[in-house]
Amino acid sequence: MREALKLLGIKNPLEITTVSEASANSGLGSSSAFLVGVLNALHAYKNETISSQMLAEEAAKIEIDILKEPIGKQDQYATAFGNIISLKINKKGKVLASPINISYETIKKLEKNLHIFYTGFNRQASEVLIDQANNAKSDEENMQKMKHIKEIGIQIKNSLERGDVRKFGKLMNLHWETKKSTSEKMTNSRIDDWYDIAIKNGAIGGKIMGAGGGGFFMFYCDNNPQKFIENMKKEGLNEIPFRFDLDGSRVLTQY
Repeated sequence: MREALKLLGIKNPLEITTVSEASANSGLGSSSAFLVGVLNALHAYKNETISSQMLAEEAAKIEIDILKEPIGKQDQYATAFGNIISLKINKKGKVLASPINISYETIKKLEKNLHIFYTGFNRQASEVLIDQANNAKSDEENMQKMKHIKEIGIQIKNSLERGDVRKFGKLMNLHWETKKSTSEKMTNSRIDDWYDIAIKNGAIGGKIMGAGGGGFFMFYCDNNPQKFIENMKKEGLNEIPFRFDLDGSRVLTQY
C-alpha cells in the first residue's frame, strides 16, 4: 500500500477499504491481486487510464524490484488481464501476455470438472520459492526439472486449445509429481495423503495451487464428482466454489 502511494506520487489523506474472500499466503496470488486492485483504484482516483500491461508491470515493479519478493510475474498479469492467458517471459523479464484460444464449451467443462479445496493451513510462499530456486541453482537435475515444468505448461496450453480437458487433468498430475520433487517444502505427509485419497476416489490429477506447502488443492475429476467431493469432505477438506474471471482488474464505480 505504501509503495503504491509512493509510486503514483499520492500524498493526500485517503481512506482505503479492502475486502477479500481468500486469505493471505494461500497460493491464490492474493498479494498481487491486492496490489493490482489498489493501483487500478489509485489511477482512477487520479483520473488516469492505464493498460492491463502497465498495471501488471507497476505491480511487479513494487513486489519484485522494490520489496524484493522472490516471485515471478504470473500473478500480477493474471490479475490485470483476467481470462485464461499464456505468458512468454524473456531473460530480461519482458512479458508478452496473450489469451489462450480456448472455446466457451471448454471453459464450462473446466468449471464443472475442476474442484478446489482449502487445506486449512497456509504458508509463506517466499520460503518455498527460495528453497526451490536455490536447489535449481545448485543442482543440474533440479534445473532440468524446472525446464520440464515449463514443457508441461506448453502441453497444457495445447491441450486446452484442442478442448482436451482430460489430457489437462493428466498433465496436472505430471506437473505436481515433478514440481514437488524440486523442494522438500513443496508438500508434506498430510498433503500427500489427501492427494492419494483424491486419486483413489476418481481424480485424474491435481496440485497445490501457487508455490506449494499449503493453501488450496485443485483437482480434476469428471467421474462421479459428487462421490469424490463427499469423500474429500470426510477428510476435512471444504470445497470452494469458483468460476473464471474473463475481464481482469477493473474499476466498477468512479466519482
